[in-house]
Amino acid sequence: MVTSSSVHILTPSQPQSNGPPHQHQPLPHHLSERDILKLPIPKIPEKTAKEIITQIRQAHAARQEAQVLLAKAKRAIEVAIEEGEEKALNFLKP
Repeated sequence: MVTSSSVHILTPSQPQSNGPPHQHQPLPHHLSERDILKLPIPKIPEKTAKEIITQIRQAHAARQEAQVLLAKAKRAIEVAIEEGEEKALNFLKP
């Protein structure tokens, strides 16, 4: 159970002096370690947990592949500018 004595919600701060007057600092919320440990954690079926793990791994692999493809595309643009479109297209071929 979270009590009002363990949760501290701060009010918006004064605007930053170096930014526009409408910008405010974020509002930090603090919970005690004891209150965090009391939070219920749902038990999910093992099959669902494995599916989530698989999806997370697929997302990481897709992100890595996207980074490689982006780097290739950037290099192909450089090649196109420096050496011509035909060489850039050949650069992109597998």
